[in-house]
Amino acid sequence: MGRHSFASGLGILGLYLFALASLSATSLAYVGLGLLAGATAWAPQQLRARERRFQWIMAMSAVVAILVIVATAVSLRTIPAPRIAQIDEAISVLLLLAFPLIAVWTRGDERRVLKVLGLALVGLILGRLRHLDASNWQALLDGRRTGIDLTPLAFNAYTAAALVGLITLVPLLWQRIRAVRPLPGGAIAVIWLATVALCGYLTVVGRTRGVWLALAVIAAILLLWELLHLCRRGRDTWRPWAGAGTVLALTLAGLAIAWPIIEDRLQEEAQPIQELSQGNLDVIQPDNAIGIRLHMWQWGLQKVLERPVLGWGPGSSSHLLDQSGIATLIRHTDFHNGLLDLSAQVGIPATVVFGALCLAIVLTPLHAKGKNRHIVRTLVILLLLHLLTQATNFRMLNTDWRFLWLLFAGLCTGYAVSPRPEDTRA
Repeated sequence: MGRHSFASGLGILGLYLFALASLSATSLAYVGLGLLAGATAWAPQQLRARERRFQWIMAMSAVVAILVIVATAVSLRTIPAPRIAQIDEAISVLLLLAFPLIAVWTRGDERRVLKVLGLALVGLILGRLRHLDASNWQALLDGRRTGIDLTPLAFNAYTAAALVGLITLVPLLWQRIRAVRPLPGGAIAVIWLATVALCGYLTVVGRTRGVWLALAVIAAILLLWELLHLCRRGRDTWRPWAGAGTVLALTLAGLAIAWPIIEDRLQEEAQPIQELSQGNLDVIQPDNAIGIRLHMWQWGLQKVLERPVLGWGPGSSSHLLDQSGIATLIRHTDFHNGLLDLSAQVGIPATVVFGALCLAIVLTPLHAKGKNRHIVRTLVILLLLHLLTQATNFRMLNTDWRFLWLLFAGLCTGYAVSPRPEDTRA
């Protein structure tokens, strides 16, 4: 076996192991990442690409890494926080930059992309079934909030991603399944609708408002996407109308069915929502979710402006909130906003470059030529959904958010790497 063949086999094994374990088995997922890193180190030519977009993505990743390392070095000398905690948080930030390991072993090969997404979904299902005991069953039947051994935030992020993926990929899935014909078309449609309904139900009963808000934005983007595609195609076919109609119908149906739960959850914040709509920010107290976030963001922005260049150091958000003197803020460990937390910890320059990196990754599949539109749309929407969940929370340094980011960002970036014929057989 040649050097390249061995590296290729090791890389594919690591890719599929990471995909399968990323949403259910942290230790195995790290093993998969290790195999990917080892395979890439064994065949470093995998990282060489002529595509300028990939080079820019790698360059921005390097800039972020340098700024994070400098910010950490400074904070270790100046910030009164445990060094081990600061180094651990810095490593968590740097791990977000490992997505090229996924990119170079997928390279926009859509058969491989679909396998990775499918394995991630299988891993999620198997992992939750393993922890589905009587108490979780009862919680699901009663419509109570549960994560089935995950935090509700993580579980809802997973179910929302599965929901969106099942909807955006349905034309391709229908085509592929009908070609094999394992079941009659009606049975396939019933299974798909039941799976979508289950994912929707789990997302609603999870009562995670940040995920709901992200889904609302994604539904609007999807509808606009389909309408723009309809305008480009003209009116000579019913398919674009069907796509836009499906998105709209499922959104309205989901809202109608889930509205009592949504209304009950939103009713908890009725007073601050009313004050917010009237622009009365000063009268909102930090005794509810909206009030806590508003005061967090105001305090966080103040601390960011005190040290805008390198921030206060990785893992400093909890320390900064302790300084606020507000009891309801002290018990939290972050500012509940991805951009604000990153700015506070590693500075505005690193956050701006990381934001530009995210934008470049989102746009990468859209510039790919000759690729399946449904797969491209799915990857872009999934990555946008994942990023939008950080508007009202900060889980970017948690394993659950990081692994899903590595998957989606890596698959999108893979479209900036030209496929090698010998790398697209698995």
